[in-house]
Amino acid sequence: MNAPHGQDEVPNDKKVVFVLVLTARWMRYYFQNHTITVKTDYAISAKLTSQQDLLAGWTVYADGSSNKAACGAGVVLEGSGDLLLEQALKLRFKDTNNQVEYEAILVGLHLAYDMVAHEVTCKSDSQLVVGQIK
Repeated sequence: MNAPHGQDEVPNDKKVVFVLVLTARWMRYYFQNHTITVKTDYAISAKLTSQQDLLAGWTVYADGSSNKAACGAGVVLEGSGDLLLEQALKLRFKDTNNQVEYEAILVGLHLAYDMVAHEVTCKSDSQLVVGQIK
């Protein structure tokens, strides 16, 4: 079965490794004094040695818009292995277009932080925002 929009589905063993790596990082304080054994039917031992590949190379695509009626933004966080996180924002305050673009980038960076991304590239249609991030 094909994934939506013609994209190939990420293999289950890669998903398992990704979830294990993220869980271990989020809960490292609980795990630091204990040995954790994971039992699974997936052949993941070889893939765990390349866990850094899963955490590197994230891209944040952000766009925001503001008018008299409302402010909003869209954020897409794309990771390795065709992993995609999409976030739509409706801001409850009035702001300028540039400020909304900044909010979108910040949300994208927070998502990347939550995913324990090591390298993040930010892309936006606002030259002002991108220029100040560099």
